[in-house]
Amino acid sequence: MRENEHNGMDKRHDTTIAQLLTHLGHVRQAVPVNYKLKAELKQRLLEQMKQMQKQQQGAVPVKRSRRGLWWFGGGMIALSIAACMVFLPNDGLRLHEQTVLAIPAEETARQVSISPRGDRIAYLTDNARLHAYPVDHPEDKDLFSLPSTSGRYESVVWSNSSQRIAVLEQTEGASRLWMMQFNDGGGQASTQLLWEETGAQVADVSWSPDGRQIAYTKVKGDKAEVWINNLATYRENKLAEGSQPDWSSDGKRIAYVQDGVIQVADLTRGVTAKAASGTQPSWQSPDRFTYLSAEGRLMQARLNEQTGTFDTLAVPLYRGVSLKSAEWARDGKHLLVAKQTKQGIVFAVVRRE
Repeated sequence: MRENEHNGMDKRHDTTIAQLLTHLGHVRQAVPVNYKLKAELKQRLLEQMKQMQKQQQGAVPVKRSRRGLWWFGGGMIALSIAACMVFLPNDGLRLHEQTVLAIPAEETARQVSISPRGDRIAYLTDNARLHAYPVDHPEDKDLFSLPSTSGRYESVVWSNSSQRIAVLEQTEGASRLWMMQFNDGGGQASTQLLWEETGAQVADVSWSPDGRQIAYTKVKGDKAEVWINNLATYRENKLAEGSQPDWSSDGKRIAYVQDGVIQVADLTRGVTAKAASGTQPSWQSPDRFTYLSAEGRLMQARLNEQTGTFDTLAVPLYRGVSLKSAEWARDGKHLLVAKQTKQGIVFAVVRRE
């Protein structure tokens, strides 16, 4: 008797296990973006739309219960969710603040820059001094003197080497780009005049990945243009009307701002595409960049290789705080942000998770 009961229990356990395995199989098929469900819902929606079209053409009305209407609405909602899951990046940008920098609040965003590896910060002060220090050890600050000239040093930007910093000087009739070279110990080795532009103001210098060219904004009167300069031959080419150029890490694209719209020039194909409304594009990787909205909110744009267009979404960082700038280090892992506070502009290094 007990043996029969035991055999019955074994059979029930076997049945239960089989049911569980079958259920797991169904769940496993349904867990990713449920394309099968999406297709069924899409088909149902199309059928509903055909029925509505027939009604409008004088066909016999089809009665629908409340439940049928709910499924119709639910089908549209499900399709919308599925579309979002398809079109939005599946590796959304997640950031957290790593370090708040001890930089004077009166400094402007252009006077601060992050090194290619994201491990050092450099900034200018009004007395022609350049400060540089490691992010993790701000107490180890180095102070360098810039050449004494009649102009004013306006901005600083690291080259693609962590041992070189470019500093832009503005005078009444010219703009000069100085290159400061560091030795292996981080000390100042040399400073030389790299390039001079007469008759115009230069801003927003961006290095090509190979370090042979720079893209920049050239301003004459009230007209701003994006130019490219070959530093070996000093040959200049106008790219477009606009400002704030930023070179992608693979050297294939340059993003810039034209009349409040970010344009992306594909240098290999010779075409330009509109990406989004905003300012200050900064490439995080070869196929995506961040920028600032009109409200100072951090946004991300990602290239859709199939369509050649850009998908955009907001980045959850400093909600309710207006950003003044956001610059990626070349490694794509560290972001230097300047945020507006009651005390002034505060700079921070944000790390990508």
